[in-house]
Amino acid sequence: MEVVARIHQPPGLFSWWREADSRAQRACLAASFGWMLDAFDVMLFALVLVPLMRDLNLTPAEGGALNSITLLAAARASCSSCKSACGSVT
Repeated sequence: MEVVARIHQPPGLFSWWREADSRAQRACLAASFGWMLDAFDVMLFALVLVPLMRDLNLTPAEGGALNSITLLAAARASCSSCKSACGSVT
């Protein structure tokens, strides 16, 4: 019978990943991709903001306000979806 010595590694940055089972790893990956896609629309808006300001003759202050409204609306939508999924937290 062959005995294999297991080398004990100190906990590292991703030790939690190695300890998780495959279902937990898949859930973490799915949540990460969902988070990535959720932020994608805000990044697209940031990329088109300058041409949009030029086409609509917006001042930098108006463009900044438009960007702030977009971020606030995204935050409000994420809070609403969290409350509907998890219930109201008191």
